[in-house]
Amino acid sequence: MKVRFWGARGTIASPGPKTLRYGGNTSCVSVESEADDLIVLDAGSGFCPLGDELMQGPFGRGRGEMTVLLSHTHMDHLLGFPFATPVYISGNRFTIYGPAASRERLEAFHEGLVAPAYSPVYNLDNMGSTLIFNRISPSPFQVGAVRIKGQRCPHGEDNHSWGFRLTQGERSLVYMPDVEYPGGNAPPEIVEFVTNTDLLIHDAHYTVADYVPKWGHGCIRHAIALAETAHVARLVLFHHAPERSDDEIDVLLADHRHELVRRDSPLLIDAAYEGMTIQL
Repeated sequence: MKVRFWGARGTIASPGPKTLRYGGNTSCVSVESEADDLIVLDAGSGFCPLGDELMQGPFGRGRGEMTVLLSHTHMDHLLGFPFATPVYISGNRFTIYGPAASRERLEAFHEGLVAPAYSPVYNLDNMGSTLIFNRISPSPFQVGAVRIKGQRCPHGEDNHSWGFRLTQGERSLVYMPDVEYPGGNAPPEIVEFVTNTDLLIHDAHYTVADYVPKWGHGCIRHAIALAETAHVARLVLFHHAPERSDDEIDVLLADHRHELVRRDSPLLIDAAYEGMTIQL
């Protein structure tokens, strides 16, 4: 599987001179299987540059197919979808899995994104492409060569998001962009979900010093603890705080790498940036 990052920030897009290297777009990660299945994890503002790239291929000719997995329906994970060019090309096909009480409610939510009060599009029918909505459940399902399993994750007071585990052959990745462990330790079901994955993409919004409970995001130290407990091979810190500069991320990454080396931990750790590509 080929994993590429198109947006790695959380909460709100944060373009500017201090975020040039890691990027200012919000959550969007693409996964391509060896059989050319295209799966996209969240559709934040990073979905727009992904759309521009896809226009050079089948999506530009109205022959593209994509599966979108939405971790939850907060705006920083959705706001790119109504602005991406491929969704307006007739013939393109988007199958969208998201959290909702029913398929109809998920479709209605997306309809609201392009309501006249917010958009000149007016409704989904004017998008042109074919949109198929599905409600997420814990039951595993298959997208081409990739097996997908969802897991509910704690995301603040009385809220949750969905994490996804994607497996092809002997390789797997877990995507958990918005998750909080109030006591610092992930619950057993999360540890089991993540165990022995090759790549964990995990919320790293806070440091221990600036961690604010109840807002639904964890800190880097909690992500590392989970990765080590679950025997993860490689951890990629994700959902960077919008106010955190590239230089600050560099320092945090270097400090935590140094700590892992000092403890002789086998865990590899990186920080996600736009354009980052990982081959599994």
